[in-house]
Amino acid sequence: MHQMHQMHQMLDNFFFFISTMTFDNSEEQLQLDEQDLSIFEEPEGYLPPQPKPTFQTFSRKDEHLLQ
Repeated sequence: MHQMHQMHQMLDNFFFFISTMTFDNSEEQLQLDEQDLSIFEEPEGYLPPQPKPTFQTFSRKDEHLLQ
């Protein structure tokens, strides 16, 4: 009976260890992803293509501003 209890305790500790481990792992993964993202940042002076304004935001007379 006592052995059973010990084994239960071990299992509890094991699952607790696993849960904390995966949590820590996901934290590290987040930081890693942020570092990876910095690799993909645009070089200085490069502008990502701007989304074109939709025509609803422009009246007809403003259309030449889009060119």
